[in-house]
Amino acid sequence: MHTKMRKRILTSRSYNPQWKGFIEGYVVNFLRVNYWRVQSHMDYEDCLQEAKYIFCKVKKKYGNTGSPQHFMQLFKTSWTREFADLSTVNTKQRHVVSEHRLQDEDYEYSDECSLLAGDFDNDGMLAIMIEQAPSEVKLVLQLFLTAPVEVLDLFSVQWKKCRKRKEFGNQQLCEILGLPKNTDVVGIVTGYFTV
Repeated sequence: MHTKMRKRILTSRSYNPQWKGFIEGYVVNFLRVNYWRVQSHMDYEDCLQEAKYIFCKVKKKYGNTGSPQHFMQLFKTSWTREFADLSTVNTKQRHVVSEHRLQDEDYEYSDECSLLAGDFDNDGMLAIMIEQAPSEVKLVLQLFLTAPVEVLDLFSVQWKKCRKRKEFGNQQLCEILGLPKNTDVVGIVTGYFTV
């Protein structure tokens, strides 16, 4: 009798899953990290539609579950497996263009180059990190990447004339960039790129 009562309580508190909210947020975050695996095969919107389709299948098969956590775990498992399958299909459909084919003058490889994995305008993770970097990190990188070598040598010579030993140390960088002397610019840059 105690079991029947427990089942009634659980069924009266069943969870009706909805796409909007946690599940959609999970999929968007998942695709932010993993979309590159299927990028050459599928559009981003198609991936979202696949996730919605998996959501509908799981909802139809398992119905109203007892808790949001239980349904979310079922969905995560199903979606991760489906995405792994999509990634495998993407890998199998990549074309490999061999070097001897590229050297052959009669060979038309322009169609195969469009099917190569990856994206030609992809700047990579470093470019994203530089774009999202704090202002101090951007200042230091801009100084070292855009300043002429002669100007950097001039700063170095002037620094040594002032009897300061550590060339391009924290103090000199703060002085060149116009930052307060107590700012640990080297530590900020090192800490940002070691994360």
